[in-house]
Amino acid sequence: HHIDHTGFLKALMLVISLCVVRKSEATNKILIVGDSIGENMGNTLESICIGSEVQNAAIGGTTAVDWTEYTSDVLEGCAGGEWDVVYIAVGGNDLLQSGCALTADELSKKILSAVTNIITNIAPKA
Repeated sequence: HHIDHTGFLKALMLVISLCVVRKSEATNKILIVGDSIGENMGNTLESICIGSEVQNAAIGGTTAVDWTEYTSDVLEGCAGGEWDVVYIAVGGNDLLQSGCALTADELSKKILSAVTNIITNIAPKA
């Protein structure tokens, strides 16, 4: 099965665009959550979004399923945060751990559940 990465790329470009457009204001508070892709985005976003506060709460090796259970209380630096932008990177490890056997529908359901939890329980004010 071919997985279309267009949505991911659009989301990344949106984050980068928001930073560039608001670069002069330099007041964005950015939260990064997810797997190692998010973990590694911290330095990139800090260099692109100059002056923004970047809180990297991503945890390498985690799955979308893991992110369906996390709350802001268990993530370092997230409790009570009010974020302007949330960068979410989930799903890669779910696919890899399945031996690339997950269907696009199965993977999208896992990702949707994770994103729903992140929006509801980790960054509800974003």
